[in-house]
Amino acid sequence: MGGRLTGLDGLRGVAAFAVLGYHLHILVFEASRGTAFLAVDFFFMLSGYVMARTYEARWESPSPAAYFMTSRLQRLWPTMAVGGAIGAVAAFIQLPVSDVLPMLLNLLLIPWFVGILAFPLNVPAWSILFELAANLAHVFVLRRLRMRSLVAIAALAGLVFVVGGRSQGLDVGSRPDNFLLGLPRVLMSYTIGIILWRSWRDKPAITGSPSFAFLAMPLIFGTSLVIPNASWIANLLFITIVCPMIMAGGLRFPAASRWSPVLSVAGAMSFPLYAVHVPAMVLVKYLGGHWTLSLATAIATAALFPSVRRAISAAMTRRRPIEAVA
Repeated sequence: MGGRLTGLDGLRGVAAFAVLGYHLHILVFEASRGTAFLAVDFFFMLSGYVMARTYEARWESPSPAAYFMTSRLQRLWPTMAVGGAIGAVAAFIQLPVSDVLPMLLNLLLIPWFVGILAFPLNVPAWSILFELAANLAHVFVLRRLRMRSLVAIAALAGLVFVVGGRSQGLDVGSRPDNFLLGLPRVLMSYTIGIILWRSWRDKPAITGSPSFAFLAMPLIFGTSLVIPNASWIANLLFITIVCPMIMAGGLRFPAASRWSPVLSVAGAMSFPLYAVHVPAMVLVKYLGGHWTLSLATAIATAALFPSVRRAISAAMTRRRPIEAVA
């Protein structure tokens, strides 16, 4: 296995900002619009690829499951807990204590099925819960399967996902009424990611330029705001065709590019931003702040995480020699 893939790091940042924009629109207009929720499916596919790339060779040793899942929880839970804690503050401002206390289960990534959202403290937490479930399936089952079996699992999960979610444009998993459909949604894209790693080994067999990779999501999601109500078929094609092409373009991004430091920072910021943006924006809104302040607060909160500050520091260090030569 090689080193970090700067192009994929940058694409992770693009996807995180796409989800931020999607939820910002809901916050401002109190209605969902567009298809930027599909950036979450790109996250799932990217996760399957990276987990297979990083860990499958290590899992040949005995009993890898406990160590792997512990490391995943240590990686994901503290950041999600920060988002949940911010959400708890917003909930205490708006609701009686008796309504908020049961929601605190969300801090442990346990859904709460009374109300509109399964994770009212931090909406994106549903995807992290199901990603952990996919990680568990990966270490116990998926890593042992050959390509044909992986394709069958991706197809079966996709069938369940589409049949159950097509009436909602495939935007399922966050609400109690469609929560269970989040599992096949995650499993389909995550398994495709594993398939791509085993097929490509960082050398994609399909066409996909870096320019296309970084422009595809902004252009497609931006267009969906102007021309809304995309069909579930179009959304499925984005997941199964466009997302692999985006990943192929990201893999072709030159590591020595002058933009590499920027992409590294975007990659480091992606998960903190994903984890805190909704509760941070909601809290500012209910304190009377303008939507621009909500946006700035979400980004600033993510930037405070140590991992992001280290990435910014490293990027600045890498740029100084280049500027000195120039």
